[in-house]
Amino acid sequence: MKRKHTFCRFCIEYSWAIFLLLSLVIIFACSTDGKYSKLLNISYSLFAAALFDLVLVYIPRSRKVSFVKDLVDSDFFRLCEYARLCRLSIEPAYSLEKKNWRSKEEYVAQFNKTNLYEVWSKSEETSATRLQRIVYLRNEMKDTIDHLMMYREYLNMDQFEALTQILSSKLFKSPIEPIVWEIPEETRIHKFDNQKEIGESIYEVYDFLRMLN
Repeated sequence: MKRKHTFCRFCIEYSWAIFLLLSLVIIFACSTDGKYSKLLNISYSLFAAALFDLVLVYIPRSRKVSFVKDLVDSDFFRLCEYARLCRLSIEPAYSLEKKNWRSKEEYVAQFNKTNLYEVWSKSEETSATRLQRIVYLRNEMKDTIDHLMMYREYLNMDQFEALTQILSSKLFKSPIEPIVWEIPEETRIHKFDNQKEIGESIYEVYDFLRMLN
């Protein structure tokens, strides 16, 4: 299905080249024989139409596509960076240490032991918890994805599928319900939380974007 879609897009985008080549072949084949004067006239019209499409449609559109693709690439880079920072929210703020978890299980285990209500960053003006930072970065990712979706016609199938899968992940579809560590453990087990699932989703989203980039 993807190959068929790609082939159809190619034919539409380069229809001018197909008609130009076809008209040249017909003109070359029929120019020596007067019997094909009507066919030659049609070929000349086809040739002129192909040149018209090339100069007035294809070239301006190509310049626009090039500009938009640069914009799309920039948005995907920013999206990946937000996901990376989101994943690092369980680490100390402004840490210079480059953290690499050896596996998804290792990251999720640390995420699930982290108090998301703990202050991540504090200044004289304000303070933010780890949960607030994750929510902020998730919102920034959602805004970036919404912006990318405005240019969906310029996205390739892998990029479009990636965005739809990310939007359907638990990080975006579910409210974040962290573990409340202040509650005694015997009581805590009766209170719903999805911290582990959110940690898994954060890891998967970043890994997915990193592979895509």
